[in-house]
Amino acid sequence: MRVIKLNKHEHTIPETVLERTNLCDTQCANASPVFFSFKGGEEIQKHIVDIIQAEPYGKCTTKDGVIHTLWRCSEEESDLMVKFFEDIDCTYIADGHHRSAAAYNVGLRRRQRVIDQGIEVTGEEDFNFFLTVIFPASHCMILDYNRLLKSLNDMNEDEFLEKLSNNFTIEEIKDDNHKPKSKGHICLYIKEKWYDIQIKPELLTSDEKAKNLDYQILTDHWFKDIIGIENIKKDKRVEFVGGGRGVEYLVKRCHDDCKVAFVMYPVSMEELFAVADAGEIMPPKSTWFEPKLGSGMVVNVFEDGLGLKN
Repeated sequence: MRVIKLNKHEHTIPETVLERTNLCDTQCANASPVFFSFKGGEEIQKHIVDIIQAEPYGKCTTKDGVIHTLWRCSEEESDLMVKFFEDIDCTYIADGHHRSAAAYNVGLRRRQRVIDQGIEVTGEEDFNFFLTVIFPASHCMILDYNRLLKSLNDMNEDEFLEKLSNNFTIEEIKDDNHKPKSKGHICLYIKEKWYDIQIKPELLTSDEKAKNLDYQILTDHWFKDIIGIENIKKDKRVEFVGGGRGVEYLVKRCHDDCKVAFVMYPVSMEELFAVADAGEIMPPKSTWFEPKLGSGMVVNVFEDGLGLKN
């Protein structure tokens, strides 16, 4: 069996990995697939088109209105798919780094239990595999992952904007388009006004691909330098909002309990791949995929044929 290289772009949190490991091991199953993607694969995409001409194996519509459709492959179709994937150098974790790490840990745990009972490990046991869904990059789109800021650190709005002008060009938005027009632009909502914030070129000097992404520049030159936030994932002054909620939700929150909203320009799949290929890590909370495959629609159950306790 050929092993395909797997590239990641995100750090995992040990506590979260342990929690998911315990859950997966106790359930004796993967109930939520890890989302992978890959470059190219035109033959794979054509093969998929052929397969979905048949009647679906199952279909359901979830509460969010998303239709999930499943097709069952024949053994011949599966073998052909495996053959096509031999030309794919690597796959990328798009969403599910913690689930991947947990599945790996469960495999280690169960492998050790087998060894402790004096049973030979072949590598074909069910616990050596986990549930995934793999989409071609051309079928994927990353949505914006926006930010809300709850405090200006005793600055008023004018002082805040003045500090921003050191590294960003600021222009008030007069029309109703409150989405960034391109990479290097961030839309800002503050004090019931919208601004287009453009990153000055002198900030784009790093040799690291991740450092030049809008999300990292926002983290380094706004949250850290101006607000003093060292860890945006843990600081309660920052809240992250997936792009699926829309700009209207951000405005409402600024009227309710927040000071500033930041609307980001989405990163591309090509940027994500470049960061992963370079062995770097994407900025925190910078990729939002929607819709997501529902947990429990397809479940990978670890068969307990070896008589081992979970």
